[in-house]
Amino acid sequence: MNHYKLTNYFKENIYKLKEHFGFRAFVTILFSLFLVVANSYLFFASAIYGFSNYDIFPLIILFFFGSIGYICSCFAIIVITFSFANSSQHNSSVKGSSWFSEAFKGKNTKEIIAAIFVLLFMLGGAIGGIGYYIAKDVQFKNMPSTTAKVNDLIYNGDGYSVEYKYSVDGITYYSKGKGSTSGSALPAEIGEEVIIKYDPQNPNNVFIKNEYRFFLAFGLFFLYFFGVILIYDIYERGYLKLQFFLAFIMLGLSALVVFAITSTPQPKGIIAFVGKNQFLHIVFLFSNIGLMELFNGLIWFDGKKLKEQRAKIKMQHEKEKVKIKLQEEKEKRLKITKAE
Repeated sequence: MNHYKLTNYFKENIYKLKEHFGFRAFVTILFSLFLVVANSYLFFASAIYGFSNYDIFPLIILFFFGSIGYICSCFAIIVITFSFANSSQHNSSVKGSSWFSEAFKGKNTKEIIAAIFVLLFMLGGAIGGIGYYIAKDVQFKNMPSTTAKVNDLIYNGDGYSVEYKYSVDGITYYSKGKGSTSGSALPAEIGEEVIIKYDPQNPNNVFIKNEYRFFLAFGLFFLYFFGVILIYDIYERGYLKLQFFLAFIMLGLSALVVFAITSTPQPKGIIAFVGKNQFLHIVFLFSNIGLMELFNGLIWFDGKKLKEQRAKIKMQHEKEKVKIKLQEEKEKRLKITKAE
């Protein structure tokens, strides 16, 4: 998109906006302005904090990608605002069913097995990851806790792992963390404090909640994709607007990334957190798209149109059933004729 096309795009949409301006368009514009202001404040405040408190050289690359994410976020918010403010389109599915629905309805054994395998794989990953985290949490629930400090960052060739130092009954212990980073990214700073739980019978056996959050994030990742499959099926049946489906994908994905990052020790406060991880503005791009889709889906929600859409889908399915039945009868007659 060159300069002239971009200028014409904005001029055309502003002209359309003047023609279709109403309460819904006004609220949509207000919400988009709020998002742009919030993103701008977070971007500049976190950049100032980051360059003031952290090593400048690693931050330059992160800031570059963060800048791209911030600019794309603002542009996406404006484009989606024009799209919704100038349209009252319902945007729901017309198919009536997804591949999973059709697989279970059909007689193709391979498709049924494939659908079952995908669902069980997703559920297995979710239950395995979340279950392991809960099991560890329950195991150390009633164990005593103490404050540990990051004593050293050990480079293992692929990344860094954390060594913690803590005291129990006057005796100093050292424990190496379960997780590690990749590349040159540092998982923590030496001297940072974390709360750990330990086995009083064996103080070397410790539970550091953030270290095990990786398994929780792993389980939530599979649970998220299982949810995507189910919500997509609901959307294809005509019970859900496209905006809500897209919102689930965008917000869920960005939440998973943020959750995975917080599995390692992070500074407290949103400005300090984003200041250290400025590439998060790329993640916020998905969050902003998801929020815009969710907000506009609610603003332009029309239950009557959803019902009309489902009625059309039902009628379409009935026609398809009649068509299939007529085809089967035709094939039977042909077989009888050939046999005679």
